[in-house]
Amino acid sequence: MPNKSGRAYALTALCPLLQSEGQSESRTVIVRDFLNDLVADEASPMARVPNTYMCRFAVLSDVFYEGNPAGLVTSSQTISCLCARFTAPSRRT
Repeated sequence: MPNKSGRAYALTALCPLLQSEGQSESRTVIVRDFLNDLVADEASPMARVPNTYMCRFAVLSDVFYEGNPAGLVTSSQTISCLCARFTAPSRRT
C-alpha cells in the first residue's frame, strides 16, 4: 500500500515501549499520561511541524488480528503508535 498520493505523504510508526524495571510507574502509564496532557490546538507539538494535515498518537496494549482466524492478540509488549499525514508545499517555479 503506497504511503504517497500526489503531494500528500502518510507516516505510520509502531514503536515498542520497553518494559519498566525498578521504576515506581510503568512506561506505558508515563507515555499515556504524557499524550493525554498534550493540547490539541495551535500549541500542540505537531502544529509546529509545517504542512501537518493530521496526526494521531495511540498506545496499544492489545491488538485485534483480522486475519484467519481472527482474534485478540495479547502480548506483554505495549506499542506506541503514531499516524500522521503531511502535505508537501507547492513547488516554486
